[in-house]
Amino acid sequence: MTITRLGFVRFVGRNRFPGPDDAAPLDYADHRWRHDIHFTAVNNWCLNQRGPLGRFQWRCHNLEHNLLAKFQLLKGDYFYHCMGIGTGWKSGDRSRTDEALKLDEDAARFWDRTYRPVLERQ
Repeated sequence: MTITRLGFVRFVGRNRFPGPDDAAPLDYADHRWRHDIHFTAVNNWCLNQRGPLGRFQWRCHNLEHNLLAKFQLLKGDYFYHCMGIGTGWKSGDRSRTDEALKLDEDAARFWDRTYRPVLERQ
């Protein structure tokens, strides 16, 4: 059975951070910095509620008792997990001052080409 027929897919996240000099309030587009040690975020998922797995118990990063989870990981696509965008409860603020932060050119292009133009139209 394919992922499409099951109506469920998991995808990888990439942690992105605001720069050390960025001040609150932070915007998603400020998250253009990566940290090699804290690069990968926990997987997230998407579900068709009317699909075969629609009645499974929902958990933060998977479905309960989902034995097929390792086969349902989408390859190639990912999402940006913006550390510290809300309350900062995931210690995103602590990592902002780390000298190991490096500019992620792909994230910067994404925010500048996709996110900021939408805000400017509003």
